[in-house]
Amino acid sequence: MKRGTIRETVNITGIVKPVQDAQLAFEKTGKVVAVNSAVGKKVQAGTVVVSLDTSELQAQLLETEGNVETQLARLSELKRGARPEDIEAKEAELAKASQDLTNLYQGIKDIVANALLQTEDAVRKQLNPLFNNDDELNVQLSFSISNSQLKIDVEKKRKNVTDVLRNWNETLSDISLVSNTSTLEEALLLTQESLREVSDLLSLSTQAINTSINLSTDTSDTYKSVVSTARTNINTSLSSVNSQIQSLSSQKFVVKRVENELALKKAGTSQEELAAQEAVVKQARAKSQAIRAQIEKLVLRAPFAGTITLLEAKIGEIVSPNITIVSLISENQMEIEANVPEVDIGAVTIGSPVIITLDAYPGEILNGKVVSIDPAETIIDGVTNFKIKVAFDAQTKKELLRSGLTANLGIITQEKNDVIVVPQYALFEKEGKMFANRFNSSTETYEEVVVTTGLRGEDGLVEITEGLEVGQEVANVGIKIN
Repeated sequence: MKRGTIRETVNITGIVKPVQDAQLAFEKTGKVVAVNSAVGKKVQAGTVVVSLDTSELQAQLLETEGNVETQLARLSELKRGARPEDIEAKEAELAKASQDLTNLYQGIKDIVANALLQTEDAVRKQLNPLFNNDDELNVQLSFSISNSQLKIDVEKKRKNVTDVLRNWNETLSDISLVSNTSTLEEALLLTQESLREVSDLLSLSTQAINTSINLSTDTSDTYKSVVSTARTNINTSLSSVNSQIQSLSSQKFVVKRVENELALKKAGTSQEELAAQEAVVKQARAKSQAIRAQIEKLVLRAPFAGTITLLEAKIGEIVSPNITIVSLISENQMEIEANVPEVDIGAVTIGSPVIITLDAYPGEILNGKVVSIDPAETIIDGVTNFKIKVAFDAQTKKELLRSGLTANLGIITQEKNDVIVVPQYALFEKEGKMFANRFNSSTETYEEVVVTTGLRGEDGLVEITEGLEVGQEVANVGIKIN
């Protein structure tokens, strides 16, 4: 019996990998214009490896940088204040915008009158064959249809249109070139509403023709044709009215904007306007920076110092997005990646020392420690494992390390020094207890004694915590304990 050191380990196999590796790809399609390295070459962090064509973006950059200068000049002008000639120019702009608005208002009567003329032609001429007593209270369809409710609806709509036309004519007679703007706008809106009423009548008339029960094919086709002609005229008038309404709205906005700009010039530059222009300058600079960022995306740079392991690019070829063009591994910075079975992971902790041997270098014993343990499991062949990473000691010979080497790891989970140890084959189990054959010097015979064991080392030694003492002799019983 003697004292010694006993060590408990978890033995697994791993692969040497670079601490850092990167697969570089472009985000967009482009034409390769420069390749500045080759496979096996060492590069420094930030080194441009591959570049795509940036000529179009460079042109855009020049444009945005020019805009930045323009906006900066505008800011300087605002800080200086408006000049008399600027105020005069803005007054002239306002006068023109106001006259354009006046012209639009003066054109309303003609638009309304033309729309009314087209509508009366559509209703009283084109649709006349479809109705009896057109402008009377008891207006009726001139033919029978299969849908009684539709008959009621279309006859009622035709009667309503008579009232619409009457009201429309009265409104037109009340407006002139000297009418105020609100009266003219009301007439334009009434015209828009009236045209929509007539459009509804045309839709109902088409439905009535399609459900007729006593019209010949020729008559039906004739009625459909006149309704189609009427619809074309009404749609044209409605488009003209809508366009005028939109033009009025836009021009009123222009007049208001120019009025505000003139008022601001006369009042001098406010702090708010200066702040707004400063914001425009920032926006212009941001656009310039955004293009610079796009240009940078057409360049692949080494994210760290290392060695090129893949370079799939040739000058002149078109590369596709998200396809690895360059692969890079860190130079002389290697680690080991391994998987620890679920049954052993509980004994492994961050910082656990590791004894390492490499198949490529028999006899070389290296040292390291566990530096990371994945919190999530990795399933391998249906078995739960946990991925760990082991770092080499700083004294490790860097020339021994290459990516892809097989590494045998002995992760030291417990270690005790100066404890009583015996070979595992000196112990045997009986009736649920552990025994050793201890030599009794008095009787010169071996006797069985109960022992209590502790750690079981990787080298076949077992710690004895009770039952034996240093110097005592035990027999080799030749039974190994699992």
